[in-house]
Amino acid sequence: GFVKMLKKYALEAGLGDIHLHQTRHTVARMVGEDSGDLHAVQTVLGHQHLSTTRVYLDRISVKRDRHSQAIAKRLDVEED
Repeated sequence: GFVKMLKKYALEAGLGDIHLHQTRHTVARMVGEDSGDLHAVQTVLGHQHLSTTRVYLDRISVKRDRHSQAIAKRLDVEED
């Protein structure tokens, strides 16, 4: 099936033994980084409670405040 093929291709690509659930974490990280919006991640993952979504993002560095990014851009300030 799909999972077996995913594991096979991951091993061939040198990614090691991956698990399908890791794709949810990848999606959470990507949406979080792109949007800076925890609620957007919650919607994409289909979580009822924001606390569940936070579990996915607490392990990674995500710029959660898109307003500070917009202000920094307008002021021509570099962010970390």
